[in-house]
Amino acid sequence: MSRPARPLLATVICVYEVSIVVLALVLPSVLRHFNPIAAHPTVTHPPSPLQAASGWLSYALAVAAAIALWQMRRLAFVLLAVRFALSLLLLLIRLPRLIALNRGLTLLVLQMSHNGSIAPLAILWGSYAVAAAHWILSAMIVLYVYRITSSRTLPA
Repeated sequence: MSRPARPLLATVICVYEVSIVVLALVLPSVLRHFNPIAAHPTVTHPPSPLQAASGWLSYALAVAAAIALWQMRRLAFVLLAVRFALSLLLLLIRLPRLIALNRGLTLLVLQMSHNGSIAPLAILWGSYAVAAAHWILSAMIVLYVYRITSSRTLPA
């Protein structure tokens, strides 16, 4: 039996997953090209081995999930769920450090605001909101892929 037609949203998710990986791999070198100061060793901090390994694993899972979803296979759900769980696990591992860093950054931003502007603080908290929105989007993608690749809709 043939697999059901791929919904448009599934195609968009495939493109999204691959484009995220391409951007993550290409964007740092593009930014270094246009801003050489940002590439200076005193400004950049190399990722820890755990961060580097998890990043590459996440990229591999995203590309494999996009290919599996393109083929409408149940494996796409499993790969995306593992990727989502990995990101949450890394967040829990880094959470105590992030909380301490957040306190320090908030105080620093407030001290640096000479004119009482809260714009830098809004940017800081806005970045947290973007990260939270990314995790919510990832969870919604995982649930959607589960739904469209469930055994009820796909032949064995």
